[in-house]
Amino acid sequence: VARARGGAFAAWWRELVAEAPNLVADLHARSAAVPQQLGLAGEAPDVCVPVLRLLREAEASGKWPGISKGREKVILESTLSEHGGGGGSFTVGSMPGHLEEPAGNALFPDLVRCAFELEKALMPGRAPSSTIAINKRAQFLPHVDSGAGAGQGISLIVGLGDYVGGELVVEGTRHDIRYTPLEFCGWTQRHWTLPFDGERFSLVWFTPRGCEGK
Repeated sequence: VARARGGAFAAWWRELVAEAPNLVADLHARSAAVPQQLGLAGEAPDVCVPVLRLLREAEASGKWPGISKGREKVILESTLSEHGGGGGSFTVGSMPGHLEEPAGNALFPDLVRCAFELEKALMPGRAPSSTIAINKRAQFLPHVDSGAGAGQGISLIVGLGDYVGGELVVEGTRHDIRYTPLEFCGWTQRHWTLPFDGERFSLVWFTPRGCEGK
């Protein structure tokens, strides 16, 4: 009986040793699937720190501009401050001739300057954009850009802040844009934001038709 038990144990042990690499791989896969906790997603890269600080100051100032009617239609209503959420969106930089200069230019000049400098730092070979959409805590619905965004060139987007989730989906493909810039064509490619937790800022650089060279 003892020999039989010993033989069974030896066989079990050999099977366990043989299967160990697969078990380890499975554990790694399971841990990778667990969402990151807020505060553990990693600190902002040095190049993004000044803009993130100014974004937080702008949010805390109480001067964040109200959202335009056009942009309001493409954001999940419950995430907007106008409807009880904390989200908002406004534009800075240049606009086509028939549109007024964005109020954000005068409200947050340091943020505007730093945001344009960040585009150069993130993508030195990219032609400078004329305009930036600045978003906070806003979940965008599936849409293509219109209004001032109609006819624009290639957009550049990056996410900033302490949040999890909130990937950008472009034509069905998910992209983690947290401190990872992404170029896409917002005018022709359908895009939207996945749900998220925490603060989530995003900057979208683009050049509307009529603003080339501004």
